Order: sequence, then structure tokens, then C-alpha cells
Amino acid sequence: TASGVTSRVSIDSNGVEGNKSSSSPSLSSDGRYVAFSSHATNLVPGHMNQSVDVFVHDRDTGETTLVSKNSSGSEGDSDSVRPAISADGRYIAFDSFAENLVNGDTNDDPDVFVHDTTTQDTTRVSVNSDGNEANGRSLAPAISADGRFVAFHSFASNLGGDTNDVRDVFVHDTTTGDTSRVSVRSDGAEGNEYSVWPAISEDGRHVAFFSRASNLVSSDNNDADDVFAHDRETGETTRLSVDGAGTEGNNDSRTPVISGDGRYVSFTSLASNLVPGDTNKESDVFVHDQTSGDTTRISVDSTGIQANSSSTGPALSADARYVAFDSFASNLVADDTNGVDDVFVHQYLPDPPPSTTTTSTTTTVPPPDDEDFFTDDDGHLFEDDINAIAAAGITRGCNPPANDNYCPDDSFLRGQAAAFVRRALDVPASATDHFGDDDGNIFEDDINAIATAGITRGCNPPANDRYCPDDSFLRGQAAAFVRRALGLP
Repeated sequence: TASGVTSRVSIDSNGVEGNKSSSSPSLSSDGRYVAFSSHATNLVPGHMNQSVDVFVHDRDTGETTLVSKNSSGSEGDSDSVRPAISADGRYIAFDSFAENLVNGDTNDDPDVFVHDTTTQDTTRVSVNSDGNEANGRSLAPAISADGRFVAFHSFASNLGGDTNDVRDVFVHDTTTGDTSRVSVRSDGAEGNEYSVWPAISEDGRHVAFFSRASNLVSSDNNDADDVFAHDRETGETTRLSVDGAGTEGNNDSRTPVISGDGRYVSFTSLASNLVPGDTNKESDVFVHDQTSGDTTRISVDSTGIQANSSSTGPALSADARYVAFDSFASNLVADDTNGVDDVFVHQYLPDPPPSTTTTSTTTTVPPPDDEDFFTDDDGHLFEDDINAIAAAGITRGCNPPANDNYCPDDSFLRGQAAAFVRRALDVPASATDHFGDDDGNIFEDDINAIATAGITRGCNPPANDRYCPDDSFLRGQAAAFVRRALGLP
């Protein structure tokens, strides 16, 4: 589809519009396949069940197919909703009240299923590791990129060591058949209150959810819903609805979404203490960086001014560069006079630099310009590299205002490093003053910009209230800068 074109996908394979409402879209990574739920009865031939069903539309071929059906092709006998599609569009998870999608469904509760659009098999995943059906409702699936792992929350008590009598979050491995609970403390102890609405990283390792439990992490004393992430590889559970210093939120935080690599989690919160200057007394949208520990408010205008009404419902791009959300605020953009809820997109992470092409984790800088920018690096081992980054505008020299020298053998200062990284990645300016020892420093703006972007944390952990701009920049620190800047795992 051409750039800028809006097309309707809740149509039948001949392009005829649905005769009733459709909602809850889920998109494959390339945008070709769109899964959605619909009340419409005319999207596929022979649709007779008068229930809400899940469909998938192929935007290349125009074909619309029923998903909420059993492996023999018979449509479900009750409502099916909340689809979640794998990256390639092959696997679609959904929850359903239907009792005829698999054999032996006798629990009289909604279950979570996965439909394979290639084999046409439908499998129930809200089962324990022995394949026994859940003895309570299971809802709200999230699926890994390859479709192997499906997270969901469930009222069931028989999915594995569950004695807390509240909703928990589980992950089912469709390859091994194992079902594991992830709404647990880092030592495996179960939560003492409900945990719901999971989001899962592309590889299935990281699962975010929100919970009322007060025992998933230490010092949880706010008596509020919090957002957590569980690392299925290490077993560690971390609270994310905290400020940059780790202080817990003073109100409810909910509805997490997670980036592809699991590093970033966006969520909605009523807390007023997650960032400085939150005085609007409204729900806001935030992003927490699990690597840097920073929490950033997203529901602001392009200059950083807070929203004048509530913001909710975040959606996060796989690379975490963009966060979409809905808001009643009228001051996020100019000329917002409609008085209704609108959808906005905020750029959280900077664009890759124009001079850099990123493939996987390897960054390639174009060949150096023919121009020789400095006089003191002739014949130097790194002369070509120096000319290349000078041509790209990343360095300006070491002897302003002339800047005809690069000083290739001088020590590199932390302030200079901030400027290099900011120019290389085109990191946007930030109004937040992160450190107390860089006021008036020539690199102060660069330091604040990369701190807001989560590239630096400071020089004096755990306080990290100083940057030490005039200290030497060590090779180990350089590694940390580059890793955070490029989002390397």
C-alpha cells in the first residue's frame, strides 16, 4: 500500500464492508496481516453463529479468513475476542467462550487458543503442563514474535502450584507444552494479589504485567497497582512503575506494553511522583527503561509541557522509538479544539543518524570524505576515521574557535563524549537538568540530552547526581555508552 493511504480491512474477500462493528486490530510486523474481532456476519461465507469472531485480513491478496474455528474448519459456537498475531502473521492467539474449538473443552469458561493459519490447526494453550484444561477463566493473550510463547492471565488454580486464589499471569510454550507462572517473586513465591494483562517481548523472555500484589518485590508499600517485568531466563521480577531513583509510584499504574527486545515498557499511571513536575492530577503515559532505570513521561507536548487532561492506552513500536496513546488533553498539539479523545504519537528515542546504516547490531559509517579536516592527524593511524566523523558533523576539533586540530592523542573527556554521542545519534535536546556538576559547562546541553535518552546515568553510583564532565572517558564507559545508545542486548 502506498505511503499515506488509509485502507479498510474489516471487509470480506471481495471488498464488501462488514455489516456490524469490528475492533481490536493486531498487526503483523510487516503490516501485511491484520487480525481483528468482529460482530459482522458477512465477512466470510457460511458464517452462521451470530457471535463475535476473530478474522485475519491479508492486505496483499485482499483475502479475509475466519480464525476462531476448530481444526476441522467449524466456526466457534460462542464469542471469540482479543486477537494477538505473531510477527509473520502465521499464528493468532485469542480468547474464546466457544466450547467446540478443541475436543474435551468442558470447563464452561473462556480459554486462550492459538490458530495456525498455515496448517489450520487450532490449539488450546490455557492448559497446564500435562495438557489438562484450566479450572477458571483465561483471558488476554500476548504472543511472541515466532508464535511459540503465549502469555495470558487466568483465574485457574490448576496451571501449576497456584494457591493464592487470585488471577495470575502464565506463559505457555507451544513447542514443549510447558506452562509456567510468571507473576511471581524472584525467588518463585506467588503473588498475594491479582496479576493481569501481560505483554511479551519478541523472544518470549520478558513479560510485563500489572499487579496489586505487594510481595513481588521488596518495599512495595503503596497499596496500588504496579507494573512489573519478569525475566523468564533469570527468574528475576522487577517493578517498573518507579521513578528514576527507584521510588515507588504513589498511585495505580496499569496496561503495560513492551518493546521487541524487552528493554522498554510503556504504561499508564495516575502516580504524580514518577517524574518531576507532574502536577496535572491526571493519568499519564510513561516509558521505563529497564537498562538505565530511567522513567520518562510521554504524554507531553513537543516542548515537554504536560498534558492538561488524562492520557491512556499506550502502544509501543518494536524499537521503542515511538509511543502512541490516546488523550483528552487539548494542549499536546496546536489547534486541538474538538473536545474529544484523540490519538497521538510521541517520539521517545531519537532517529538513527542520517550518516549511519544499522543492520542487526553492526553500524557502518560511510567512507571518509576526501577533505582533510585537521592538520595534526596527517599519517595518524586513525586519520581516515577522524575525517569520516568530521564529515558527518560528529566532531568539530579540539581548539575552538579555529578547530584546525583534532588532538588525536589527547585524553577524551566525558563532556566531549556526550557531545560526540549526541551528534552521532542526533539526540534531541532536553529541558531536564540531570546533574549538579555540569551547570555552565560547554557540554551541559549535550549531557542533559543523552541522560534523558538513557545513554548515561552519571559518574557516582548509586546517587548518580554528578556527571564529571572534565574526567577522562574510560574505554569501559565508552562500551556502556555505545551499548545503551544502540540498544544492544
